[in-house]
Amino acid sequence: MDEYIIKVMIEGKNNVLKTYCNNIVSAIDTMVNIDSVEDILHITRTKDCKEWSLSNVNIKELRNLRNQRLADDRKSYGR
Repeated sequence: MDEYIIKVMIEGKNNVLKTYCNNIVSAIDTMVNIDSVEDILHITRTKDCKEWSLSNVNIKELRNLRNQRLADDRKSYGR
């Protein structure tokens, strides 16, 4: 697992969170699952300092898509 440092917006203020994930997609998904995160601004993978700027990501849309998929999965498995 890699360490990711993630600059986010919480309650209108810049904050820095840290997560450990296998890839950038999982790091983003982790932030999507934190309801208090209003926006994902920037991600850095610490092992190689690889950076991603996420200024075009709509976290509300990602949450809606994720929730829709979870609902669809529950229907498929009868839960």
